[in-house]
Amino acid sequence: MVTACETQIVVTEAVKIGQHIINITAPACPGYIPSSEPVHITSSILAPRAPNIPYSRAPSADGLYTRQGSSSECSGPTICECGTPCQVECGGFTSPDPNPALSDCDTLVTILRSFPNTIGSTFVQGTGFPNPILVGFSTCSVAFGNTRADKQEVEYCWDGLASDAVSVINACIAPGITPVGGQCNSDSTDWAMSVAGVDR
Repeated sequence: MVTACETQIVVTEAVKIGQHIINITAPACPGYIPSSEPVHITSSILAPRAPNIPYSRAPSADGLYTRQGSSSECSGPTICECGTPCQVECGGFTSPDPNPALSDCDTLVTILRSFPNTIGSTFVQGTGFPNPILVGFSTCSVAFGNTRADKQEVEYCWDGLASDAVSVINACIAPGITPVGGQCNSDSTDWAMSVAGVDR
């Protein structure tokens, strides 16, 4: 679960996933010091957010992990949002947002789909500032934010986040589509996610 502390800071950490280095930005308690070198995902800022232990799931024929999207993946049924649909809205977030490369976004989705076998199938996100979890690879980033009005935590599935990212990418980032970038707002209004470019 999310570590409780009175105040939080925003930490960015480099994480090695196979041959790729991703950047993770997430809230942390003061005193959390990110490594100066890329760390393994199980030692990263995301590891404490996994409420359950990793489990093994067989990949599909293309080597990717299929979305489970079920509340059965959650450890906290009262805060579980796995399987909750979201509605895609295309648009850049700020004028300096660069266009992400589609290949970078595809790589990032593959990385997100690998998380269930390394840090657990779900993550828990608190409310307040700083709120979003951002995972970035090269020119592409995926963000997840808790928007619950009652200020309760949200538990969500990594494979669901990957599938939501694919929906945004297909609608808002595919070649020839402008504006580039978009978000997906949950039907429950308890969370939102986005895919956008990263300033390099």
